[in-house]
Amino acid sequence: MADKDFVIQVGDFVQIRILLHTEKGRVKDFVVQLELLEDREVPIARYDYAHGFAHRDVYHRDGRKTKEEVHESGLEAVVRMAISDFRENWPVYLRRCGYDYEEN
Repeated sequence: MADKDFVIQVGDFVQIRILLHTEKGRVKDFVVQLELLEDREVPIARYDYAHGFAHRDVYHRDGRKTKEEVHESGLEAVVRMAISDFRENWPVYLRRCGYDYEEN
């Protein structure tokens, strides 16, 4: 199983971390995590395949965590959707999770 680990910078202080486990060119497991860069990398939201199903976890600043199953066909499609979602909507996630963010 091959591991691919990379980061996409989407803002001065926000990044998307991607970890893919592939076998024969097919995604078998993944994590796509939106992170706020403060003193450390703070997870804001994450798509993954833990527990045997694709889902999104959202981590609120007050400690709450919400989980939502993702109904997308194929893990490759979920990974593409997750990256696109975070690239387009990272300011929305920050505000929804309780982090002050104002678009310029």
